[in-house]
Amino acid sequence: MMGILSLMMKLCGKKAAALVPFYDKTSQSMETAKELRSFHITVQGYGHIRNGKECQDASDHAEMNHACICAVCDGHGGDDYVRSAAGSRIACETAIENIKAFLDVVNKEELHRYPDQVLSNLEASIISSWNEKIRIDYEAHPLTGEELAVLSESAKKKYLDENRFEGLYGTTMIAAAFMEECWIGIQIGDGKCVAIDDGGSFFQPIPWDERCFLNETTSICDAEALQNFRHVYSERLPAAVLLGSDGVDDCFYNDEQLYDFYKTILCSFAGNTFDSVVRELEDYLPRLSAKGSADDISLASILRINKLVELPFVDEFNTKMRVQKERRQQEIRTHVDS
Repeated sequence: MMGILSLMMKLCGKKAAALVPFYDKTSQSMETAKELRSFHITVQGYGHIRNGKECQDASDHAEMNHACICAVCDGHGGDDYVRSAAGSRIACETAIENIKAFLDVVNKEELHRYPDQVLSNLEASIISSWNEKIRIDYEAHPLTGEELAVLSESAKKKYLDENRFEGLYGTTMIAAAFMEECWIGIQIGDGKCVAIDDGGSFFQPIPWDERCFLNETTSICDAEALQNFRHVYSERLPAAVLLGSDGVDDCFYNDEQLYDFYKTILCSFAGNTFDSVVRELEDYLPRLSAKGSADDISLASILRINKLVELPFVDEFNTKMRVQKERRQQEIRTHVDS
């Protein structure tokens, strides 16, 4: 599969008795559970390795009988965000934990009728949990002399004098969950959530935030984090969704090139074993960083495996690969005969 990749690149409220669960664990569709797979990969950026800088990205995923969840978080890179690597790691685990809890108690009818309100409750729960976890970390690990040395004077005043230390841990977040009858996606900050419908068309379902430009981004550490979250709710499951930190986006000149890269990945999953594709992506992404953004790269995805083989571009890709294979075999035979 790596030859293929190289070629293509050459919350909710408390649980109540009256709630109708979003899914029924005893009667949920076995076909839906079987077809959903997910993965996550985070690699240290080439530039970070070269400069002795820690990886500030994090990613995670969870597979359950009734759903799949994945998340990607990108810690901020400036010196004033000296604990953003911890912030992104905590954000990822917080997203997975809260979405799991959300799926256990969410009311199907309320989510269908009031998706914005219900998803805003989920986002508020994630923000609250993240703030509590970084508070515990900050109190257990006071700023070191080495950390203080790189902070600007304004950051020192904010963190030490005003006790507003959230920025130390600043990070973006993208998370998605597929269930039997619908899917959700939430995001704050940059990076992209890309979905592929059953017809093979790529789209970005979560509204873009124009404030995320160049090195500027919204963040879960912002005082207005709840207002800055964006989300999507849909009862039409895509064939796949891919979450990428901006280290992925910045490897490509435009969305069209990014989509071509994702096409290659989906074709690989359609024609190879799941684990082998993940392993080879783990091998490939550091090289992508070196040739492209030089930034940390995080990629997470949920895939409806049985739908990938039906995508139009998968059949086109397989035909192209078959023609190239036959051409190479013919060249070998010609060389031997001569």
